[in-house]
Amino acid sequence: MRRQLKEPIRALLLAGVVLITGGSFAPRMALAQFDLAVERKLLVELLEEGNYRQAIAEAKRVEAAIKPRKKNAWLGPLTPVYAELLIYRGSIERRMGDLDAAEKTLTDAYKMWSEPGFQQLVMAAAPRDDGEQQGRYWLPLELTYLRLLDNSTELLFQRVRAANDARLVGRESADRAQIDTWFQQIDTLIRMSIAARGSLRGRLSDEEDDPLARSAHTRMMITQARPRRFAGMRLLEASKLPWTLPADTTASADEGSAKAKPTAEAPAEDTAARKMQADSQRRRANNYLEEATTLGAAAAAAALAAFKDRDQEATQASPEFILARREAALVRAEPLVPLAEAEMLAGDLEAARGHLDAGLADLESAGLENHPDIALPLMLSAELALRESKAAFDVKDSLTSKQTAKRAVDSLQAAKQLLEAEDSQYDPASPLHALLADLIAGSRTQEQKSTQVLAASDAADAAARKALSALSKGDAKKSNPKAPPATPAKPVEK
Repeated sequence: MRRQLKEPIRALLLAGVVLITGGSFAPRMALAQFDLAVERKLLVELLEEGNYRQAIAEAKRVEAAIKPRKKNAWLGPLTPVYAELLIYRGSIERRMGDLDAAEKTLTDAYKMWSEPGFQQLVMAAAPRDDGEQQGRYWLPLELTYLRLLDNSTELLFQRVRAANDARLVGRESADRAQIDTWFQQIDTLIRMSIAARGSLRGRLSDEEDDPLARSAHTRMMITQARPRRFAGMRLLEASKLPWTLPADTTASADEGSAKAKPTAEAPAEDTAARKMQADSQRRRANNYLEEATTLGAAAAAAALAAFKDRDQEATQASPEFILARREAALVRAEPLVPLAEAEMLAGDLEAARGHLDAGLADLESAGLENHPDIALPLMLSAELALRESKAAFDVKDSLTSKQTAKRAVDSLQAAKQLLEAEDSQYDPASPLHALLADLIAGSRTQEQKSTQVLAASDAADAAARKALSALSKGDAKKSNPKAPPATPAKPVEK
């Protein structure tokens, strides 16, 4: 293990204490006003409630107490807690759309973990002889490193999406060279993620009482579910560009050995060749995202299966099982949302609706029905509903078109409230707000259009029914003429 520390990736694998789960060398807070267990509980609750502004403030409060007072000063066992707080804060800043702040925070976490003093601390605390204890020691640290990798990758995807959103609403938030660079960085992180997870196979204990084994999230993290999802999202976002990336991969991204190679002749913007390539990218994205969905569902099922031999009624009411079920729902939902988007852009609206509704149901069952993290899935649901409404309108099903457009408006209004909530306000300068406004306007227009056609159709139907009724009455009169007056009987002659 000491020899492996010389490797650049292994140096970052030595992550600090997991703030939420703790660690074998978790320190006692030096300052009396802090209780680490209380702080963990509060930070988790703020994240689950979507109270992002208070979460950042609380994380900064704890950071201020344990941050080194001098540059490069080493505070021993308090430093891992500080590094973990940086990951927590960077994650919240990213979720709020403050991408510059998130990048700075996550960069600070990388720097903290790469310090020699931190490496020495981690090595000094590692078990020496017991192989099983070593596995239990190193696995949480490696999982924390993966969380840092994943947050950094998600951050880059948000930058790319923001650029694509800006283009849709007539803005330019980043130039072409910058976007190409972000994709190169995404490719590098995906390969690093694949390699890091590959070394974790078979490292999870099969003991039912092991908290890591009973965690759907942990089981998912040691598989290739996340790299598959990232590979699919990478192709999905690349398909939205009007140009071909100059450094695209020629081999499968999930193999980890693909090197960036320039394409021979990149198709020009908006050409037929470029559109064909975009279609191909979406099909490949769909394949990766389906694999991620399968792996995530398997991880969730395996975690919940650990509860199967216990008393069912008592288990279902236990806080542990409720938490496990919530975690499993989040794991299942994670790849379903981008999968639905890939299917929607490929024109398969029925498959997209099925997967997106399943993902939204899982998010809601996990308690996210009024959480800011559900805002973007709601926007996707609305965009899908708008396409469904137009498809129904084209086949002259005005009633379905109206109802579906109304559903889009309702979803967008809910997303707007979540994004603008005081506790979780999304970056006001983000092009996401302009895109949201455009979707609301488009959905309302479609709803009005369907309503007008439906009203005209109803009026025409009413007029036709009235005319038919009049004709029916006229025919009835003709078929039943009045009988002629009876001829008086002739008098009988006497």
